[in-house]
Parts: sequence; C-alpha cells; structure tokens
Amino acid sequence: MQRRRFVQTLSAGTLLGPMMPLRLLAQSGSTIDAGEFLKLDGKPEDQAFEALIAKLRTTSGPKVVRFPTGQRTLALAGGHMFDLPSDTRWDFGRTTVRYDGTIEGNSVLIRFGAKSEVLGMNLMLASSAHCDRLVTFVEDTLVDRLQVSAERQFANGGNDNSDGLIQVRGSRVRMTACSIAGVDRPVAIIGSGAKPGEMAALVDVRVSDMRLRQFVCGMLVHNTQDCLIDGLVAETKSSNARTDPGHNAVLAARVQNFVLQKFRIEDSGEHAIRIGGSTNPNEAPNKNIRISDGTIRRPGKCGVKFWSAGKAEDVADAAVVGATVRGLSIFDCGFGGKISVNEDAVRLEVVNDFTVEDIKAAADKSAASCHDVVYLAGCGNGQVRNVTADRAVRSAVYITETLGAGRSAPVGSIRGSDIRSTNHRGDLVHLELPTQAAGPFDFSKLSAQGGVSFVGGNAPNAVGESRFDGKADRLSGPMNALNGDKRKLRVTGGR
Repeated sequence: MQRRRFVQTLSAGTLLGPMMPLRLLAQSGSTIDAGEFLKLDGKPEDQAFEALIAKLRTTSGPKVVRFPTGQRTLALAGGHMFDLPSDTRWDFGRTTVRYDGTIEGNSVLIRFGAKSEVLGMNLMLASSAHCDRLVTFVEDTLVDRLQVSAERQFANGGNDNSDGLIQVRGSRVRMTACSIAGVDRPVAIIGSGAKPGEMAALVDVRVSDMRLRQFVCGMLVHNTQDCLIDGLVAETKSSNARTDPGHNAVLAARVQNFVLQKFRIEDSGEHAIRIGGSTNPNEAPNKNIRISDGTIRRPGKCGVKFWSAGKAEDVADAAVVGATVRGLSIFDCGFGGKISVNEDAVRLEVVNDFTVEDIKAAADKSAASCHDVVYLAGCGNGQVRNVTADRAVRSAVYITETLGAGRSAPVGSIRGSDIRSTNHRGDLVHLELPTQAAGPFDFSKLSAQGGVSFVGGNAPNAVGESRFDGKADRLSGPMNALNGDKRKLRVTGGR
C-alpha cells in the first residue's frame, strides 16, 4: 500500500533536531463502515462499539473506519477502556462522541493504537460525566481537527500532576487545528518510564493551531524532547483557576529542545508560561528552550517564568541551560490584585546562557504593567536587549542572587542594550547582590524617564569592571551599586 508523509515547515531554526517523518495511511485499504455496527442515535452503544473494535482486530493490515455522513452521536457510558488497534484511520465525519460515565484513577476511555490517524473527532462531556483523563494518543499518530466541549465546566485532575483530558504518551505525534473548551486540564504531553536524571523516550511532538478556552492548566509538557507548540491560543481561564502553582496556560518541566512560538495567551490563573517547577533535583535539567513571537494579557502573576528547584547545594545542577525569550508583548501582570513580587513580565531564576530581547511591557486594564520587566535571579552568561516598558512598579531590569527558601546563587556576566522605561518607580537597573560574586555587567543605550535612580543597588563582590551608559532625567543614585568602588563601576548619562 502506498504511503504519504506528513510535511511541516519548522520555523524554530536549528533548536529542534530533524523532524522524524510520520507515516500516514493511504485513502485506499480495508475500509469499515461504522454504521454497520453502530446506530449512532444518542443512546449508549458501548457493546456495539466494542464489536466494531473486535472486527478491526481481525482485519489485517492498515484499516480505515468511516462514520456515516450527517450529524450523528456515538454515546458511551462505561468505565472501562476501549483499546483501539494500530495502523487505523478514524474518519469521524460529523459524528459526536458523547461520554456520560465515570472513569476512575489514571484510566482513560479510549486509547488509540500506534500509527493512527484521528480526523474530525468531536468529543462532548455530559454534565454528569467524571474522569481525569479521557483519550490517549501514542506513537506515530496524527490528530487533526479534534474538538472537545463540555455541558458544564469540567473540573478534571488536580490530584495527579500528569492529569489532562487528552493524553499524548508517544513519540512523533502531530496535533493540528484542535480546540478544547470548558475543561480545566485539557492537554498533557508526557514521557514516562525515564529513570531519575535521564530524559524520557518521548520525542518529536508537534502541536499547531491549538485553541484552549476556560482552562486551569492549559498544556502540560513533561519528560519530552524536541517539542514544538506553534500558533497556540489560550484564552479565558476557568472559574476554578487561582494564582496557585500549576495554574498556567503552558507548564513545561524536564524538557529539552522546547519551542513555543506565535501564540496568544489571555487570563491565566498563575503565570501564563511556566518553565520548570519540578521539586526533584535529580531530574534532568531543562535545556534549549525558546519562547517567541507572542502576546500575553492579564496573567495572575508573571507573563513568563523560568524556575529551577532543588536545595541550595543543588542550584548549579538544577539550572535551566540555554533559554531565549524573544518578541513578546506582555500586559497587566498580576491582574486582579495589587501588583507585588513574582509578578514580572519575564522572570528567570537560575538560567545560564540566555537571551531576553524585543520585550514590551505595558499596562492596559491595570494601573501598572508589572513589578519588574525583566527579573534575573542567579542567572549568568546572558544578554537583555531592546526592552520597552511603561509603568513598572519597580525596575526595568532587576538582577539578584536571591532565590527564596534560603537559597542564593552567583550571578554571571550579563550584557544589556536598548533598555527604555518610562514611569517606573524604582531604579532603571537594580543590582541586589550583597554576598555572591557577580558580573561583570555591561549595559549601554539605557533610557529612563522617572524612577528613583539610573542604576542602584548593592554588589560589593562584583568581578571585573562594569559599565552603565545611557540617558536619564535622573542620575542620582549609582554610587551604592558597587559600595562606592568607582574602580569597578562606570556610569555615564544624564541629560
């Protein structure tokens, strides 16, 4: 039988490795009419659906299952799993799969076999249905035009960090043009079976043009390599969303070669995007992460946060290595309350080899845009470029050694240029480095209107010579930045 390949142009540059080809089924082959087994009249048909699956298992080679034309409903109400065979195309047409039952624990309703194509599947969750997970996709699978809705806000998951209504549990999975509304935890992309300190086997996952509405944790990505999320729209948080950890539009941990691009996120509970968050210092670190070309509005806390866990002695091993945050417009961080710490536009904690550039922070529906525009804690070997900020509560760039919970980390070399801020209330650039070795720092083309001082803070253990060069309407407070040691600090500017 002839095969065709799924072709996708990857605009993430060389960050991701070569994309593995995904085999898809040809139009011809063993075709089975689902209407010969199912009435599709909205009444429960669990046994009839099992009979269809049994027929597929006795059919050798690739298979195509076609549902009748017209609007139909396949009603399922059981609590056991339908384990579908591999090498099968499911063409649902306009049929809706409505689930009205209870699934306990980590079980799912439907598990599609490897090398599946799932086309045009519409899922409806009845108001009395209950489950944490519903559908699982495994390796070499294409999911196109999956639509999920619920008769009420569906409060799934929360007790297990791996919960998600749609589970991606295999490598080389493609999801295109999918939409999920009214589900607290819609999608989980998770590799499993990895030993501590090693990456899981799940690799090469591509999600394009995904739309999520009324979410608590929109997309969870864990134990995954070579993952691209392109064109995500996540809007309108669930009524169950809070500013609690994990209530994010995108939560990624233990990922390598991860790209999130061309996205729009509105109204997340906690941070819009959170990278890291595992409390196990033995897990493999997050590496080579790119977040670019997006708009974030009204996050409950930060727009983007990188966070590394671990005890103080594990800080170096827990670091994120290789991060790019580029081309973001971020509005109204800490929305709905008085803006405070940990409510920054871009917040990086223990990140080495980083670039933050082309960032705009502004207030739209709030009095201030964020607490700090770019917050760097325990970071090194990085650069911050082309940052435009208005009405930050504190600083345009805030650099510190403090990580919280009694932890601190040295701060390495950081360079900056084209930092512009108006109406901020603290220092344009602030250094809070009382104990750790830090620097050197080289910032040029700085521009400030408002604020307390041009450069301020405390860094007595700075390494080498630091430079801050720019233009400001105030240049009154830089002398304490390196405890008055002018040999280590050169500040030029003023009107």
